[in-house]
Amino acid sequence: MMVAKSEVRRDAATYFRAARPWPSLITALGLGYFAWVVFWPQSVPYQSLGPLGPFTKYLVDHHHTLLRNGYWLACLIHVGESIYAMVLCNTQLQPYFISGNPPGTQTETTNPSHCAPCVTFSM
Repeated sequence: MMVAKSEVRRDAATYFRAARPWPSLITALGLGYFAWVVFWPQSVPYQSLGPLGPFTKYLVDHHHTLLRNGYWLACLIHVGESIYAMVLCNTQLQPYFISGNPPGTQTETTNPSHCAPCVTFSM
């Protein structure tokens, strides 16, 4: 059974949700601060950061290599996480978008288009 594009859009909108704003904001600010400390440590106003300032200054002065390696590890983890999410969505949710059945309940169908490696929908 083929699903119309409007139904696919509606189903995708109910299945996927946007990220909550506060955790996303905290993550973006934390990674931004991390990059600032790693790449431009001389421009960070340590004395204006409260208890975080002296701690950050200590890490920059004594463990800068660890900070730099940790930053690149965090970047690699996030890239790997996004690639894993794309592969998972492509392999697990593709039959859902074509048939309309929830993930995990897909039964064998006579529609040969479920074998396509990638399905794109224009929104």
